[in-house]
Amino acid sequence: MTNGNPPQSNPVVALTPAAAERVLELQEKRGAPYLRVGVTRQTEGWLNYALGFENQYDPDTDFLAESHGVKVLMDRGSAEYLRGTTIDWRSSDRGEGFHFENPNAPKTPE
Repeated sequence: MTNGNPPQSNPVVALTPAAAERVLELQEKRGAPYLRVGVTRQTEGWLNYALGFENQYDPDTDFLAESHGVKVLMDRGSAEYLRGTTIDWRSSDRGEGFHFENPNAPKTPE
């Protein structure tokens, strides 16, 4: 285990180039070097995601990943739910925002 990270065959979380570009723009405005990604599981099983910016990294409590130049922090509990997740930035006529593709999320009934 190095830098607080578990050995892993795939990254815990990855950003698309579009998401990384948007995060880097926001980080520059806020002056914070880290993106914090969190997730909580709701009673119904659905996952709620949170994004924020941090100025410090604590290797005792945080996992640190890097994707397209973005340093991503997450706590250990969130890291388990986020393993294999891709974060994208999408724009459409309905709005814009970050989109999470998470293989661990419950499937929507058809």
